[in-house]
Amino acid sequence: MTAPVDSRPLVSVVLLTYNHARFIAQAIESVLMQEAPFAFELIVTDDHSTDGTWDIVERFAAEHPTIVPIRSAQNLNTNEVTTRAIAKARGEFVAFLDGDDYWTRPDKLAVQVAFLRSDSACSLCCHDVSVIDADGEIVRASFAELNPAPLIGDYRSLSRTNYIPGPSPLVRRSALEPLPDWFEKVEFGDWALYLAALRHGHIGYLPEVMAAYRVHAGGYWSGLSRADQHERLIRFYDALIAHGPPAWREEFGQARDAREAQWVARPATEPQAPPRRIEIDLAAISAGHLHIAPPNETVELDVRWSGTALGALPFHVGDSGLSASAAIAAIARSGLGWTAVSLLLERTVYPRLVIKADGPTCSAWLDDEMLADGLPADPASRLAALHERIDWHLLERELRPRAGPHPLLMAALFKRPATSGKLAVSIDLARPLPRILTNAGSLTIRVCLASVLLKEIEIVRTGTTIEAAEIAAGCTGWGYALAKAAFIGGVVGYALDDRTPLPERLARAGK
Repeated sequence: MTAPVDSRPLVSVVLLTYNHARFIAQAIESVLMQEAPFAFELIVTDDHSTDGTWDIVERFAAEHPTIVPIRSAQNLNTNEVTTRAIAKARGEFVAFLDGDDYWTRPDKLAVQVAFLRSDSACSLCCHDVSVIDADGEIVRASFAELNPAPLIGDYRSLSRTNYIPGPSPLVRRSALEPLPDWFEKVEFGDWALYLAALRHGHIGYLPEVMAAYRVHAGGYWSGLSRADQHERLIRFYDALIAHGPPAWREEFGQARDAREAQWVARPATEPQAPPRRIEIDLAAISAGHLHIAPPNETVELDVRWSGTALGALPFHVGDSGLSASAAIAAIARSGLGWTAVSLLLERTVYPRLVIKADGPTCSAWLDDEMLADGLPADPASRLAALHERIDWHLLERELRPRAGPHPLLMAALFKRPATSGKLAVSIDLARPLPRILTNAGSLTIRVCLASVLLKEIEIVRTGTTIEAAEIAAGCTGWGYALAKAAFIGGVVGYALDDRTPLPERLARAGK
């Protein structure tokens, strides 16, 4: 704060909080960091938090005399939590912030005060924000991307949707005096507050990102199902139609009817909205991470590794949200597990290997020598073909100068047990796949990735050899086992362009 703390504040910041212990310090600090040529105060209104939020608020208040703490004697869950803070506000302008959001620019208040002072007909101004998850990771760089706002708005534009992000508004206090009677009768206090201010002027919008809006499973709105969201919106419209200004009722009646008709017609005549797409980057994921997702809905995971698209995967989100561990397990069980490991193997098993696109197909090069061409573009299919063709290339090159069996030809011919007629051999996916010579009726193959055993498969011999392509084809359905070994085995969090050999990665991870 750059102005004396004992001067009359020009801005009163109202911070509303309930059980935000994990986030409240960041919210308060984002207010305290504001740099402005005027004084401001921070009124923290807590609705009887039970998770330690109030203790944090009191510690800040003890250190900063400009903080005014207010606490409910019991949880109210009403607009009174807001109105009591506004009643204590001494500033000409009132800014609003929730305890799980925060401001990102130290000049936010200064910019908005200058804006309102330049337009006396503007009751409130707001701005764009980024959307983040519970861990502070950016979900969407711009709130306006999906919730566009007009540069100048009125109650008509705000009747259709609340496009004002929670941590963004600055309101003239005079536009809130007095608050209308209907304010206490509606459910969405923030939306209703903006509408109350519009009795005296219009909305001004700044398309700059100056705050972060957090969406998480514990959030008031994001924690609701779509049916609950719809039901509460209809109640909000009904309350405004019954108690709001008569001049607004027709507009809000039309908005309510349109929303109700859309909801009723959706299952019968409208195509289902596409599932929410959530990007999962395996190079940046951590086991404890929680992604923002609507509870009890099916979303589409956009699976990537270091930005490289692996594919899309439907995923049903439970009550507790989408955890990274659940996402990894789902990816692992799917074909994307093999796709991801295919890319990994291309970069760790063959650190000098270069894949070149040749139109719809690819070719593989080692140094200046082409090992194979006409390879499929799909990573999983490409790796299977690549293993087979590289084996043959290396085999032919190695057999020229010398005679005798080659290590890549795994001879099981003379190791056949006398009783069962079965033989078990081990292969390593971190090495080129072998051809197996055997006269056993069937063969148990222990497939490993470096030192990690993935699975055992039984292959029935149809000829004198089991080709590398047969082994590779059998691996394509092993998404879960491969991903468990590669992802959980210490590969998660590594960039794809990291050329560290796979055994070294696993050793580094302590596996």
